[in-house]
Amino acid sequence: MSRSFTHALAGFACAVLASAVLPGTATAQVITDCGATYAVWNEGPTEDTPDADWARLCEACKTQADAGNAAAQYAVGEMYRLGPPEGPVDDVAKAAEYYAKSAAQGNNDARFSLGLAYEDGAGVRRDIVKGIQWIRMAADDGFAPAQFYLGRMFRKGTSVPQSDADAFEWFSKAAVNGHVEATNALALMHHEGQATAVDHETEMKWFRRAAEAGSGLAQYQLGAAYANEHGLPRDYVRAYMWINLAGTRGYGGGSKGQVAVAKQTLAEFMTPEDIARAQKLSTACFMAGFKGC
Repeated sequence: MSRSFTHALAGFACAVLASAVLPGTATAQVITDCGATYAVWNEGPTEDTPDADWARLCEACKTQADAGNAAAQYAVGEMYRLGPPEGPVDDVAKAAEYYAKSAAQGNNDARFSLGLAYEDGAGVRRDIVKGIQWIRMAADDGFAPAQFYLGRMFRKGTSVPQSDADAFEWFSKAAVNGHVEATNALALMHHEGQATAVDHETEMKWFRRAAEAGSGLAQYQLGAAYANEHGLPRDYVRAYMWINLAGTRGYGGGSKGQVAVAKQTLAEFMTPEDIARAQKLSTACFMAGFKGC
């Protein structure tokens, strides 16, 4: 999972840090290619790609960004936005400048980030229309986070006229592109009959897709559906399995949370053998990455 660029360095700090060895990186492999290193920075190190020397990463990205590399320009924009790891200093105006350079070359991460900057007035004069235009540009190019964001805007009527039909359209596009939150949102619209007919079977199809992608919310909804014959045949073992898995994703936690209460309720309709089978199925499904369960 992304660590939200918590090791980001502000571009202005590059020169200061260039000769320094950052904590924990004395023996680290140095990856000088900005794109490759940025991926490591985002996702976290592995045995094959350990933590990089962040000072050199900063220098490499800044050099490539200033030479016109769109991916590096976006990376440097993130560095300026977040600031160095040792302090709160950031520069949102510089971030927006680099987002704009990258967005002009068609980078969808940058288009989306620039749109958000205009919406918030972060480093640029606040301009909601211009912000939506940049977000829409990324969404029209198939960028799922922007598609979901637009869907949510239309669903809530935030900065745009409220429109369930437009929300449904953008959630559908984002869901097809694998955006888990959009997939859940689309399932709920089928459940509620918003901009579409109430259709519990289709609702469950989308919840299953999100559940297989690891969404605790969707896993819980699948379990509840099996328990209540809601678009699925009643199956208490499958219900227990999915609700048990939802707990592993941090959904409905605590001894008195939704998952615990639901499991206690289900247990009243199950034999000890049923519960043991459901627990074994939970383990098998977890190990299979929630696929084919």
